[in-house]
Amino acid sequence: MVTLTETPTIRRSAETNNIMSYSKRCLGDLTSFVESGITPRGGNSSYVEAGPQLIRSQNVLMGSLSLDNVVRISPETFESMRRAQVLCDDVLLNITGASIGRACRIGIDLGNAVVNQQVAVIRTQKDILSPAFLAYVLRTESLQNTILSSQTDASQGCFNRQKIRALEIPLPPLSEQRRIVEILDQADTLRQQRRQADQLSRRILPALFLEMFGNPNSAHDRWPSKPITEVCRPRQWPTISGNQLLPEGYPAFGANGQIGYHHSFNHEHPTIVITCRGATCGTISLTPPKCYLTGNAMALDDLDETLVSKEFMVAFLECRGLDDTITGTTQPQITRTNLEKVRIPLVPRDLLFRFTENSKSLTSARSASTSSVTSLEILFQTILHRAFDGSLTDKWREGT
Repeated sequence: MVTLTETPTIRRSAETNNIMSYSKRCLGDLTSFVESGITPRGGNSSYVEAGPQLIRSQNVLMGSLSLDNVVRISPETFESMRRAQVLCDDVLLNITGASIGRACRIGIDLGNAVVNQQVAVIRTQKDILSPAFLAYVLRTESLQNTILSSQTDASQGCFNRQKIRALEIPLPPLSEQRRIVEILDQADTLRQQRRQADQLSRRILPALFLEMFGNPNSAHDRWPSKPITEVCRPRQWPTISGNQLLPEGYPAFGANGQIGYHHSFNHEHPTIVITCRGATCGTISLTPPKCYLTGNAMALDDLDETLVSKEFMVAFLECRGLDDTITGTTQPQITRTNLEKVRIPLVPRDLLFRFTENSKSLTSARSASTSSVTSLEILFQTILHRAFDGSLTDKWREGT
């Protein structure tokens, strides 16, 4: 049991007396229960139409729980899995597979619900560690890197209970945890609302592509095609650490789209990038000019625009999907070799020109919306980082 006072435990620089970070504790010292579920006996055949809920990794999103595709089990099966029952204020963490690291807090009473073997239930000592605070901590870059780095190959298995309990968690006093959660909740709500609006607008271009060119998977039957490596040069550039990201400068892109800013750029012109590591593997984006692309994003450099346009490539790849190029279960990735199986259709020039012009018009209409989404994403990531180094609530702390 950890005992805290209402005076924050902060590490400070001896030279400047600046706030550096909160003291840290092992998560195991701050929890009353950490456990993952099991596979129901009979697997998929154990699912029933009505009964207790079985929460799987696809239900645990980053920051929220989705019950859209939740499955149900019999009361007898639930009783055999009751140890992994989910209670209000539990924190769920995906511990294996492509979605490893996704975490959320359960803010409602789900009734009879359990998790399977891909999800861990974390129950905090709430007089020491706020569940909502923990859920945000687990979303930080440092904790996500710790979780992902342990999954370099299948032989290492899942991120098990021992590894979860060993995670080091920044620990301000409870009153400050609540203040941090209040600020992050407001920022996250605004970010989610803007993202939902942007997702609706993003459906327009794929719809235009399908209307003009039909199913991308059969495009090769209608037009000649070339391997993607003959249309562009896929390349992974050097990765930078989180400490090298700045609050302003040139946009930097990584596994989660734009991740911040950098003091230099390695791409002068807009470039197509494909997320090539982690849970968002296969996401396609078109960057703004003068940006830095990290090794977690595959850059499609030197695109031959006498054959295809950037707009056509983005729409084609989004409609086609890249699931067949992704390897690895614990740490999904796309390599240059795997991308070679992707063939790009060479459509007639008049169709290409018409699609590109229409696409540019639509893109221009969306640019303000996308810019707003990107700004909010960066703002949220900046606030998330500051929340756990002591600087976000520094002024609030002075006033208490």
